[in-house]
Amino acid sequence: PGGVDVVSLTPSCERTSDARVDDDEERMVAREEVEKETGEVKEILTLLGEQTSVRVIFVEQVAGLKRKNRELYESLCEHMKGMDFAWHHSEVDAAALRASHHRVRLIWVGVRIRACA
Repeated sequence: PGGVDVVSLTPSCERTSDARVDDDEERMVAREEVEKETGEVKEILTLLGEQTSVRVIFVEQVAGLKRKNRELYESLCEHMKGMDFAWHHSEVDAAALRASHHRVRLIWVGVRIRACA
């Protein structure tokens, strides 16, 4: 009671977007930045899980994280599994929701397990 029920986390997608140019030097710099951003997301999730009573966490990210940085995507999913939350993950295309364009996003919704009890 009196706490935050839902938190929405939308990390920067500049370096994970499929719209980026992919030359070798730029890809290496982008990889380092995505690693840093993914680490920051993990830290925020840990803080939310351990130091708040938030019941639901919603995370949105561009699909490029999964396609271009598979091991970072998988490490983020594993980190989420280690939390006290039940997670559901999906890819959603804006066109499927009647938008006039395609824009695929990764969506995670985590519900604190004790909130379900």
